[in-house]
Amino acid sequence: STRPRGGRGCSKDSRLTIDAALRGSCLFINTSKVGSVQAMPSLDPSATLTPYPRGWYMALASSDLPAKGVVPLKILGRDLVAFRTEDGEAHIVNAHCPHFGAHLGHGGRVEDGCIRCPFHGWKFRGSDGECTLIPTGDLVPKKARLEKWPVHEIADVIMVWFHEEGAEP
Repeated sequence: STRPRGGRGCSKDSRLTIDAALRGSCLFINTSKVGSVQAMPSLDPSATLTPYPRGWYMALASSDLPAKGVVPLKILGRDLVAFRTEDGEAHIVNAHCPHFGAHLGHGGRVEDGCIRCPFHGWKFRGSDGECTLIPTGDLVPKKARLEKWPVHEIADVIMVWFHEEGAEP
């Protein structure tokens, strides 16, 4: 077992404070080995910390997402939208259209493997989130895309992958 001992920022009742952890100012004594003292590793203050550990999360039941269905989701502290294309593939993307921020889960439609924005009709491909069509005929901007979330459908459950830095599963 280990316990904090001395050092700037360590509390007298042997509990480590967050401030002390960020500065790496506490020493830990390993009581299982006599005379073993090791410095607590410093935390990287630039690291992305979220309240959600990386892993797979249940987004919804497969039966709640019919063919050509669109379902708004509020999970992992984010607005997402699930939709199922005509070929039966489930997709989850960020819910807001990059054009004017319309929520695709409220009025969005599935057409030709894409989800169509209810405001101006921009279409985003389910497989990669790329914008494929702007109805006015304008060229599609390179940044016109939705963040695509990794999805795995198993045992009548649609699972979504979360990683705080966007790494693939």
